[in-house]
Amino acid sequence: PLLPPDLSSWLDPVTPRPLPSPLPSPCYAALRDLPAHKKALFLDRMGDLRFAEKEDRFRQRIAEQGIEQALYEGIMEALGYKNNRFPCWILARRLPLRLLRQLEDTLLPPDPPLFRQALFLGAGNLLPSSPPTPDRETVHYVNQLRHHWEMGRQVGEMQAEPLTWDFTGMRPANTPFRRLAALSHLLSRFSPSGFASPLVQAVTLSWQSLQQGKSPGRALAPLHRLLQVDDDPYWSYRYTLGGKRLSRASRLLGNERIRTLLVDVVLPTLCAWARSEQRSGLVAQIHHLYTCHPCLGDNAILRHMRHQLGEEGSQPSLITTARRQQALLHLYHHFCREENPHCPECALLTLVRSL
Repeated sequence: PLLPPDLSSWLDPVTPRPLPSPLPSPCYAALRDLPAHKKALFLDRMGDLRFAEKEDRFRQRIAEQGIEQALYEGIMEALGYKNNRFPCWILARRLPLRLLRQLEDTLLPPDPPLFRQALFLGAGNLLPSSPPTPDRETVHYVNQLRHHWEMGRQVGEMQAEPLTWDFTGMRPANTPFRRLAALSHLLSRFSPSGFASPLVQAVTLSWQSLQQGKSPGRALAPLHRLLQVDDDPYWSYRYTLGGKRLSRASRLLGNERIRTLLVDVVLPTLCAWARSEQRSGLVAQIHHLYTCHPCLGDNAILRHMRHQLGEEGSQPSLITTARRQQALLHLYHHFCREENPHCPECALLTLVRSL
């Protein structure tokens, strides 16, 4: 079936409810006087639990779809941000990587990224019936998209089925159009070898760099470079279809989004696959990269949880890695997501007091 019976096992909770009261939790007092090394160990364990949850979810996808489709789905889903993760995941199921490759091998498009954009937008019901503006570049671009979509649709026996996209409150640079364009170029980087092999090689290179004493930021460069995408002749200069053309190219995937893809998708998916293949050495390398990955961007949930755990403004802060940021997200989603009248009886407080 297209949809699993329990979507919660497939998709992270990505629509957070209003944050609870900013008043410090009982955990604040329990953690305040805890030795720093114990608090750090606690955060590392919570960060590992969140990583293990992601790994379990991707393990299910790998078992059902294979490693290549699992990475393809995970990357496309993550590119949807919080507004459009679900429709991006549905699109990855409507247009699986296997079918996409078959269509490219059959039709041999002269511009593969443009061909993929046509299939993504067509299958995602995002392709307009006519250009939204009369400027020559947009007219030419939309006409090309429609031409490629018609060819791909007929050969692949696909339809433009309804799919709900949410553009509410979205920065123009983050629209599905630009993110799908980014994926269209990213797939060229991983063709024809697929995702897994070059990513595994980059993991090993990054791990070796860490062993040689390089900083995490420099050591992770091979992985970051793999997820960088080339400029697109249309979308690198536009935020919206038919919108004003930019004077300078705007990157389709910024460094922050690449780092998030690594932590949220690439590392846990590869780790799940490595375990299934009984490659314990690769599992250890992946986990080591995760434990030392620098912090990702900040957000409201992280700020709230730092406040709740007495870490906001602390000097020096213990939230120094993406792993510990993931710990805060794990605690929020499992224990602190709502106002809890039984907060003093929470299992988390019991755990903290036992440290």
